[in-house]
Amino acid sequence: MTGPSLQTEGGLTLVELLVALAVSSLLLGLGAPPWIDHLERRRLEGGLQRLRSELQLLRQDALARQQTLRMGFADSPGLGSCTISHTGAAGACICNPATGGVSCGSGAQALRSQHWPAADRVRLGSNVTSLAVSPLLGTVSPTATLKLSDSRGRELRAVLNVMGRVRSCTAGHPSLPGQPAC
Repeated sequence: MTGPSLQTEGGLTLVELLVALAVSSLLLGLGAPPWIDHLERRRLEGGLQRLRSELQLLRQDALARQQTLRMGFADSPGLGSCTISHTGAAGACICNPATGGVSCGSGAQALRSQHWPAADRVRLGSNVTSLAVSPLLGTVSPTATLKLSDSRGRELRAVLNVMGRVRSCTAGHPSLPGQPAC
């Protein structure tokens, strides 16, 4: 005859569970900062592509409509930034940086708008409040420098020349890899 057999219970002990939780938290903590940095860099690069596309589309629309079209810029620290493409005079349409809402007056018509909410941590700045695209040759006046910056101090600039071409460069510290310095 044999003695009573010992039965082992299946499952995890509290100590094993806490060790697994500590190890997974450590691994997640090590991976989070590079991932957040990557996301912010992609937001900047995506914002630059949005601006390039919008400027190219505005130029094409001006030539197709045979009408002067404008792009306006608005920025409010802590609230957000926005752009608006429209017909009419400079300032005839405005966008609200906090909400992205658009309002037009004096016979102007909004064509498109883009909004960068403050929660995205990407801010759009410009050295001009509005620019116009000529319907004759697609030229842009005045020339402009648009600045996209993030919370880490990195900055991408879109430099718009009179022919409507956009050149991009990085000016912040730290700089962005893959982008030429300004």
